[in-house]
Amino acid sequence: MRNLRKFVGPVGITILLVGVGCFVVQWFFGFARGSINPRGLNWPVHPTSQAIRLPDGRYAIATDGIGRIQIYSPSRQFLYGWQTDSVENVLRLRPDGTLDDYTELSTTRSSHRWKERIYDANGVLLATGHSDRHLNELPGERPAPITVPHTLPSWLVFPLYGPFYAWSVALVGLVLTAVTTPPELLRGARRKLMYLPQAPIHPPA
Repeated sequence: MRNLRKFVGPVGITILLVGVGCFVVQWFFGFARGSINPRGLNWPVHPTSQAIRLPDGRYAIATDGIGRIQIYSPSRQFLYGWQTDSVENVLRLRPDGTLDDYTELSTTRSSHRWKERIYDANGVLLATGHSDRHLNELPGERPAPITVPHTLPSWLVFPLYGPFYAWSVALVGLVLTAVTTPPELLRGARRKLMYLPQAPIHPPA
């Protein structure tokens, strides 16, 4: 059992650090989306992603978590991308071939409020506005699922698909670390927490 703990413990810590690290990277790109715009960054997307098919046969995919739209060739190879000013984007294709990018600002049972941005296929922002329509009523062609080939295996990059995936990996690592930590260490840590010095409480004058 001890040999198993010696092996699984470091693995759990590594998985925990990978999950937290992937979340931090996504948070950085989401936080700094207004100041950085790496056009050549091929951010990993889910192998089966929702994509808008452009009039010239290319595809547009909105990534989750970092606020980015990426363009792929008709053979589904990455071409370029750009950062938006929101971490969550809902894409629609307009009749003139431009992209409608919606971000939900607020929602209730009876109303929705969206921020609307219109881009051309090169990522140039053409116009902005607002919409009060329901998600199913947003105009334009909706995305459809396509298969996106990866240069790296999915098991290696899937924590970057979105914050949910990153935190799921971190949770697995945390559980593995907790169950392989020797009980005496847990008891010692618990005792230290119980006997931490506390600031004196003075009655009001």
